[in-house]
Amino acid sequence: MTAATTTTKTAAPTQAGNAYFFSGNYAALTEEHDIAALDVVGAIPPGLSGTLYRVGPSPRYAPRDDNYHWFTGDGMVHAFHIDGAKVAYSNRWARTPKWQLENEAGRALFGSFGNPATSDPAAVGRNSGTANTNMLWHGGRLFALEESHQPFELDARTLASKGHQSFGDRLTARCTAHPKVDPETGELHFFAYSPEGPGTPGMLYGVMNSACEVTGLQSFDAPYASMAHDSW
Repeated sequence: MTAATTTTKTAAPTQAGNAYFFSGNYAALTEEHDIAALDVVGAIPPGLSGTLYRVGPSPRYAPRDDNYHWFTGDGMVHAFHIDGAKVAYSNRWARTPKWQLENEAGRALFGSFGNPATSDPAAVGRNSGTANTNMLWHGGRLFALEESHQPFELDARTLASKGHQSFGDRLTARCTAHPKVDPETGELHFFAYSPEGPGTPGMLYGVMNSACEVTGLQSFDAPYASMAHDSW
């Protein structure tokens, strides 16, 4: 790798319970980089141009409790910008309200999945979103998604955080991490389970047009409260 610039660096989180979430492919990354040109082995196919975005959990600080789960790590977003034979790379933590609160404190404040029993009192009732599950490109905008909060927007080039989005106050609760785009209309179809809080049977179903405007939003009750991870 060449032309590396580290913008943020922290010590690797120490292992708590479930130590396998801190090793191998699960191991947390501890640095942010901007790399102007990666070493390329072989040849990039002619005409290939664009950006590949990835996201995954990478806790900024050592977890507070022994029941840490990999799914609750802070979102680390990666971008591979491909232009001809050149590939640039950058990565950034999604600076969610959770990330910012813990960054100011210099330590983890939230228990796994925001569990109030294992969270610091300063974090109870605060936004515990991690933006760590899936990347979405829609309407010329880039979002990091996870099941329990609104889509989190980032700058497509710099990965600078823009925050959770409500799309004109239409989407004020959680949103699935796995929406679907209609290839014919360009509309985004999304849903949410338990939008009124954990354990409630409500569901939301919504449609967003190609300009990121919510054009339809319906609510209904499911037969019982349940996690709905994906659909169709």
